[in-house]
Amino acid sequence: MPDCDPHKFSLVETGYVRTWRAEIDENTKTIHVSNDEFSEEGDEIVLACRSCDEKKAVPQGFTIVWP
Repeated sequence: MPDCDPHKFSLVETGYVRTWRAEIDENTKTIHVSNDEFSEEGDEIVLACRSCDEKKAVPQGFTIVWP
C-alpha cells in the first residue's frame, strides 16, 4: 500500500443511475448516445483516497462547491 501522508482524496458519489438516450445503427454497428440524465438521489457521497483504500464521510458542516 502506498504511503498516504497526506491522503489525496476524490469526492465519490455512489448509487446514482445515469442514463443516455441511445440510437442503434445496425448498418454501421454503432450506438449513438446523447442527452444524459441522472437519478435524483444516490446512496452516499464519500471522500476516497486516490492512493489507498481509505474512505471517509464528508465532514459535518462542510459545503461541497460544485463546478
